[in-house]
Amino acid sequence: MPAGAGWILTQYWDKFTENERNSIILPVLRNANLLSHGTENHFLIRYVGAHLFSQLWPNENQWIDSIRGRRITSSELAQFTKTKLLETLRSYYSKGYTEHLSPNYLPVHFYALHALYNNTNDPELKAAADAAMTFHVADMAANFFYGQTIAPYDRVSPTPVVDAPKNSQLNNHIKAMYWLYWAEFMNTPSTQTASFYPNAGARDEAKHFAVTSALSAWRPPALLTALADGRNLAPYTLKSTVPTFGNYGTGAPSDTLRTVYRDERFTVGSGIFQQRIDNGLSERMGLEIAYKTTDSQNTIVFHHPYWRGNSNQYKWMSRSSPFQQNVQHESTIISLFNIPKADPFAGRTRADWEKFRDQNRNQLIQQAWIRYPKAADEVVETSGWVFLREGETYVAIRPWNPYAKVTNEFPDMNVLRSSGATNAIISDVATVEQFRTFTQFRSAVLAAPLKVNLNPSRPSVSYRNVRGDTITAQWNQPDYSAPKITSWPTATVNGVVQAQDPDFLNGRAVIKSAPLTVANRVLTVKLPAGQMQVDWRNKIPVFSDTTSSSRSRASYSSRVTKPGRLRRSPTSKDTPRNPKNDSPVDRVTGLSQAATTSAASEPSITWTKTVAITEQQLEPSTHSQWAYTANVLPLLMGDGCGLSRIDCMPDADAGQLMNSVDINIPFGNATPSMLAF
Repeated sequence: MPAGAGWILTQYWDKFTENERNSIILPVLRNANLLSHGTENHFLIRYVGAHLFSQLWPNENQWIDSIRGRRITSSELAQFTKTKLLETLRSYYSKGYTEHLSPNYLPVHFYALHALYNNTNDPELKAAADAAMTFHVADMAANFFYGQTIAPYDRVSPTPVVDAPKNSQLNNHIKAMYWLYWAEFMNTPSTQTASFYPNAGARDEAKHFAVTSALSAWRPPALLTALADGRNLAPYTLKSTVPTFGNYGTGAPSDTLRTVYRDERFTVGSGIFQQRIDNGLSERMGLEIAYKTTDSQNTIVFHHPYWRGNSNQYKWMSRSSPFQQNVQHESTIISLFNIPKADPFAGRTRADWEKFRDQNRNQLIQQAWIRYPKAADEVVETSGWVFLREGETYVAIRPWNPYAKVTNEFPDMNVLRSSGATNAIISDVATVEQFRTFTQFRSAVLAAPLKVNLNPSRPSVSYRNVRGDTITAQWNQPDYSAPKITSWPTATVNGVVQAQDPDFLNGRAVIKSAPLTVANRVLTVKLPAGQMQVDWRNKIPVFSDTTSSSRSRASYSSRVTKPGRLRRSPTSKDTPRNPKNDSPVDRVTGLSQAATTSAASEPSITWTKTVAITEQQLEPSTHSQWAYTANVLPLLMGDGCGLSRIDCMPDADAGQLMNSVDINIPFGNATPSMLAF
């Protein structure tokens, strides 16, 4: 990948001979189509790489400019890529980005931005990379719930999901980054080691992108750890927007409008969407409730199975349906369903996506599905309601039409299937702070006024929630013949129409909440622990931080120790110390020092990363192997080293070696295909 190649070449330029640089590597890069855009993550990978290449070969004049159809100089390449990178990254502060909180692709953004931050000679680009990553981590922290991303989020994997992802596992790429930054708040077994789990709908080669975050010199502002923790914050509602895709950040704002409610014990998130018919319809995870627990499952989803085939090969595709519309006020959700008999979009969307659902094109599944964990502490079904209790959190769910319970779909989740072309699901969530007992909560829900009208043209619901607010929701029928549909219902709260925020609609704001706001190109965090701001109204972002801590950038000193060169002979200053007792501490690189002895009993020092590298990560897939080599391996290697040994230790106190992997790919054998992928 170009960004990884640029990082490798910049860091290890003197390890390549002049012939290797100019006769082997340069011809490949020179003829690569580096300026094509592709998706947002493709753009960053290519343009960051191209910019770094222009630094490395300043006198080159044969780069391909596929946009203008000519060859250009390194000076022209540097200026063009700089301009487009700045335009794109600055747009995050006015309308966000399309691959928002993607479990698959956000870590790819980080990988490219780390490459830029660590290797560019341009101070404007370095500041832009810093501001972009600060935006990403602030957004992640505000939408983080004990290791999970609060829905909705974009670009979930198209891979069949045969079971709900467990919150105790690192089963997608963004969770690996969460673990790196905030493992102490997660439900994973250890803050010292972690392993990726296979078959979790994750692209294999991207498993390693989070590792580059550990190796980078960049660290997020320390204040964002308190935001991710959330335990000392009052419950808050977060509203945010996601734009449609457009090259160089030119997409229109408000393709998705998000509503999130976060309490210390639970979170509720939902979205309303616009959908382009010719682009395959939605890649968004649209609605989810999650509660705090030590159980491995903790999510509740309301869902129309638009993406399920008749053969059941896709048990639960985590993509939203155009026939479901959501209204949310704080911890209350009303989800409306209006499902036609036949798919009005058949044959009009991307063929590669239609294969996920074309078996039902003439007979759509006219059901609303609810998935919830079997391990909930208590489940009560009465008067059409399903009540769940987990600890001191209470959840009420009411599918309006009769439902059937399916217990064998997933090993640890129940599924309720409520039939009907029109339908509604009403949900309310509260805690022991509002109701002393689960019985009191159930009584309040059952006594609350609820009116449902399943008129085929405009289904509607009116519900007074347990907090005393009356919420109404009414279906707005989109024009299915249009190239783009808007699935925005009409909503009121206590009689007041809930109009969409013009700041979101017009690209003046991205996020609004009590702890985090991004508006008018200024990111502001306000917490009891301190305040910080990134002001990008002018050409260069300006950072300010009033955090009470003496260290304004985050660190991981409790989990990792000081970096150094791999396999170098120790000097008198390098006397190995027992990592169990007094390893040097630094949170900059995510590497730890351990004493080793070679076969000839010569002392040496091996630097280790406290994350398990499993053999599955090194399967003989050319695609995965090259990506691993190009993105991670050379960054682990010291200045005098041709090979790298990665020793992964489960715990600094355990003092035992969990996994050692020798990767025998010396720099001299790096191929052009590795560098240009």
